[in-house]
Amino acid sequence: ILFFASAAIVWLSHETICVSHAVERDIARAPFTRRKLFVIYNGIDCAPVLPREEARAKLSPRTIGKYWLGMISELHPTKRIDVAIRAMAAVASAHPEAILVVVGEGEERGALEYLVRELSLENHVFFAGFQQDAARLLGAFDLFVHSSRSESFAYAVLEAGCASLPVVASRAGGIPEAIPDDAHGLLVPAGDVSAFALAIDVLMKDPGRAHEMGARFHARVTSTFSKERMVKETFARYR
Repeated sequence: ILFFASAAIVWLSHETICVSHAVERDIARAPFTRRKLFVIYNGIDCAPVLPREEARAKLSPRTIGKYWLGMISELHPTKRIDVAIRAMAAVASAHPEAILVVVGEGEERGALEYLVRELSLENHVFFAGFQQDAARLLGAFDLFVHSSRSESFAYAVLEAGCASLPVVASRAGGIPEAIPDDAHGLLVPAGDVSAFALAIDVLMKDPGRAHEMGARFHARVTSTFSKERMVKETFARYR
């Protein structure tokens, strides 16, 4: 139903802006839509993040873990937070100093908390709930994880790039357009718990590579995905 509704909107429009080529391909499956589709990537203004200790104190008043993996996400089935939690079981076994902090709220929270207890990860997975201006808290993290099974473009991944964080994410939707190769982040098949655990382990064991990856991704986000560029391209389409 959603697909046909989207196609109907395109048919009735003069032009339709897609936030990624992945979205463009999905919509273009409907007949007589491709010529009306144009891609303009989401843009972001990189705001300053809080210093590490201040950000960590806001997320957790007590000292927990030395190495923080972080997520900012709605707790929704599409986001597959369960994949990151299951991967954390393997990560915590090899790296007892690691914790996963999930920032966000949603209808899956109860089920996810049950999964944490089932896997005996109470000391390694923490739910920080909804946080105002959550992107400012990204300084708390050493690595950003995004395990969604479907994404138009993943704004949270761009926020991680603003914070110069190394990223492990699903190869889903428009995410590979933001992270085109292993120099800018590690992409793994959506839903593959073992692949997520391995990618996280690789970066934890090689902090130099992780730091360089975060720096390269930061440079890409600020140069390619600026809000100024998005606004300029959008106004150009309307003119």
